[in-house]
Amino acid sequence: MKKSPPEFTIRKAKLSDVAAIRRIANAPGLTNPGNSGGVPHADWFKILVRGGIFLVAIKDKKVVGFIMGEKLLGTAVMVWMMGVTTKLRGQGIGKMLMNAFHQQCAKQGKDIFVAYGYAKNPVIIKMLKKYGFSQGHLYYEFIKLPKSW
Repeated sequence: MKKSPPEFTIRKAKLSDVAAIRRIANAPGLTNPGNSGGVPHADWFKILVRGGIFLVAIKDKKVVGFIMGEKLLGTAVMVWMMGVTTKLRGQGIGKMLMNAFHQQCAKQGKDIFVAYGYAKNPVIIKMLKKYGFSQGHLYYEFIKLPKSW
């Protein structure tokens, strides 16, 4: 007998979700190589909970996925990070999050989406392409990081 898909809900992220979000973000393919391979600091997530476009997927009252973006000038949004609990991947949670994210952005007049994927990270590149992002070749990236990185 085929199992029915688990029930998920999507809602705005809360500050109390940050610890669970960081655990999900600690999965291979999502960690930040510029941050010694670790997860961004909790304060960064909290800033985006307060002022960004930040959604979570909930199953059985637990955070099982998230997507977060920063509102830019004009109609653009920077999609900073998205993740789903490793055991629940492939069940449509990412698609639900991306669709809800687009709807939330549209309500706020945002319709241009920018995302970066590390060049040597096939997990992120595959995911971004899956959700309709095109790989850009118009600009070279230049970055200056703090010496602490």
